[in-house]
Amino acid sequence: MGLSEPTTALTDLVLALLALGFSLQLMPYARRLRQESIRDWALAFGALSIGALAGGVSHGFATQLSETAQAVVWRITLY
Repeated sequence: MGLSEPTTALTDLVLALLALGFSLQLMPYARRLRQESIRDWALAFGALSIGALAGGVSHGFATQLSETAQAVVWRITLY
C-alpha cells in the first residue's frame, strides 16, 4: 500500500500539524485576553488544519479510497 502522491501528502500533513499547533497556542491567549480577533485566528488555523489533513488523505490515499469516499474527502479539503 503505497502513497499516491507522497510528497504532496507529506507537505499537507506538515501544514496540518503546524496549523494545529498555531491554533492550540493561540486559544489560551484569546481566552486570557478576551480577544475575539485572536480567537478567530485560532479557529482559522484550526480549519486550515482540518483542510490540510483532508488534503493529505486525498493526495496520499487516492487509489485506496472508493470514489464516494474520495469525493467526500476532497469536498472537506475544498471547504
